[in-house]
Amino acid sequence: MLAPMDALGWTNFYPLPKLAYTKLLRSFYYNLKVRNLNNLEYTIDSRVRGKDIIPNPKILSEIIGIPNEGKCIFISKTNHLDKFVSKKHMYEVISGEGKTMLTDVKHIRLEFRLFHRYIAHNIIPKAGHYNQVTNIDAFIIYKTAMEEPLNLNYVILKEMANMRNHNTRSLPFGALLTRNFLHFHITLDDQPSQNLVKGFSMDIVKKGKNLGMSKEERGKNRGNEGTHNMDIDLAIVPFKEVQGDPNIQEQEQYEASDEEHVDEDIHEGMNLN
Repeated sequence: MLAPMDALGWTNFYPLPKLAYTKLLRSFYYNLKVRNLNNLEYTIDSRVRGKDIIPNPKILSEIIGIPNEGKCIFISKTNHLDKFVSKKHMYEVISGEGKTMLTDVKHIRLEFRLFHRYIAHNIIPKAGHYNQVTNIDAFIIYKTAMEEPLNLNYVILKEMANMRNHNTRSLPFGALLTRNFLHFHITLDDQPSQNLVKGFSMDIVKKGKNLGMSKEERGKNRGNEGTHNMDIDLAIVPFKEVQGDPNIQEQEQYEASDEEHVDEDIHEGMNLN
């Protein structure tokens, strides 16, 4: 499991908090704005408890401990893939079978299945359907197979920005945003919090049947994990929001005329060759 993380340069996560702050998370996403979309060091801006939160890839690197290095690429639409790799070649690499369609974890090579589950819980969080393989999931796995590092800070911020394009009741990155709130000196006193149930752990390795593995494959995979503690770094998990307008509670709504909405095309990322 750690080999793909090494290949992408993603092995130095700082330990993350075990609490998510319900009202603060809702305020963060409700007030979210995206600026400098054409710049590598773009920002996503928000406002929580009267204070501005303006992370960019460099700042996020300082917060989570992952070097601000690697190619800055984010795939949001199928036609974005053509700029970086043909879908046919990508599928051949990660499936080993020359598949023309790849939608489920059982379609990818055994050595990448646990890493895909990690992606589904932590990098591109899903509220369910963890076995589904999206274009960005497949691309991340492909870059792993090719040992071509990606910039995790860039990917996470793009995924946060991408929340504005989806009507969902799930608010991802609860633990990571708690660390962001602390970094930007947001007071957490008297705020309702929620314990984060770990979404990825050794239990997933032990229950490999959910990843399309046979009993023999599960035994082999556990043997290959060695003594690594797979629970250490895996704390970025989705969490369910509470109903209600956060700005009725926090009075922090931005003026609509000042807001720069995210569109589908901003998430293709940049290739640093």
